[in-house]
Amino acid sequence: MHELQTISEISIGIGFLSSIIILADILSGNKQHMMIMNFVWPITGLYAGPLALIAYYTIGRKSTHKMMQLMKEKNLQMQKPLWQSVVTGALHCGSGCTLGDIIAESLLFTTTITIVSDKLVNAWIIDYVFAFAVGIVFQYYSIKPMKNLSPKQGVIAALKPTHFHFQHGRLECMEEWQLLHF
Repeated sequence: MHELQTISEISIGIGFLSSIIILADILSGNKQHMMIMNFVWPITGLYAGPLALIAYYTIGRKSTHKMMQLMKEKNLQMQKPLWQSVVTGALHCGSGCTLGDIIAESLLFTTTITIVSDKLVNAWIIDYVFAFAVGIVFQYYSIKPMKNLSPKQGVIAALKPTHFHFQHGRLECMEEWQLLHF
């Protein structure tokens, strides 16, 4: 069991280091054109480590304010390949869930919130609620500015992909874990 703890501590350390490298790059003048991505990339570093660094320097650095301004000055339009759009969307979704889970687990660690008697199922419910709420916020801040929507339209538009993801992805994963738990 000691080896697994050591592996997890190394993994967490690498995640923090990757996140700090990305955050330092963003704060040093490479802010993302889409504001929410300034949060997505460092959060992605927490769970994806070196893979997040590769994705950030391959995809994220092409979407900075500086790069967009340069493209505009040269009358060029940036056309991302489909795979880069898919990766960015998946990371956007993953970082929202990750932040929601971090908030929920921190809350569970510092307080006693009981919805159901089973501790694990209780944690799953609270994780789900927080990840869903943060997912809506992340979707809102990506969809609203892109489509120039009103706040109400932005919330409605953000609910659709978040609801779809949670009903078809996260719940299925929870069901599979539940089978292993019981």
